[in-house]
Amino acid sequence: MSGRGERAWPDSETRAATYQYGNPYAERGMELLDVRVTFRTRVMHPVDEVQESLRGFVSVVRSAEDANGAAVEPLLGLPRDPRIDGVSLPVDTVTEGAGATPTITFEPPDLGEPDSYRVVVFLYDDVKDADGAVLSQRTSVLSVDTTATTVEVPEGVLESGRYYSVQITAQLGTHTREAPFKYRGATLAQAQTYTGMFTP
Repeated sequence: MSGRGERAWPDSETRAATYQYGNPYAERGMELLDVRVTFRTRVMHPVDEVQESLRGFVSVVRSAEDANGAAVEPLLGLPRDPRIDGVSLPVDTVTEGAGATPTITFEPPDLGEPDSYRVVVFLYDDVKDADGAVLSQRTSVLSVDTTATTVEVPEGVLESGRYYSVQITAQLGTHTREAPFKYRGATLAQAQTYTGMFTP
């Protein structure tokens, strides 16, 4: 495909150019089907008195060719029974006294066998500038990719008087690349759950 464009700059002559354009990935790409079911729980921040969203999802990514005419079913269930130092963190309660360096534990999902997990700790206190304007309402303070079901939070991550929650994502599959944007296999699955809010 080709095109032609013209633009006149103030106090200058009109300049014309011819362009060639198209889809550079048509030969190398792969059409994918991405199915995602999301869910969330709204909770009230105990200090800022604003609603926060705790978010999870279950997703499957497959090549469109493999998915054509086939049922799309989840390959992974949610990680189960997340705890901090052995204490469960219900979503309808703010857990206090979690400690500055707690250990996060969870059980593998009932469905599927994950290749790895991602454990993320979120800070829910607003981050503000010097004038008090809100820069961020949710900030990731720790992200760990692991094959284990135990993660130790290092010193200096959690601060007393601040409010956090944990997201745990089970992950299955990787893009296997022969060349950029070309995949031999593209079956991926994720399942993310979360804890209630807690403070050290």
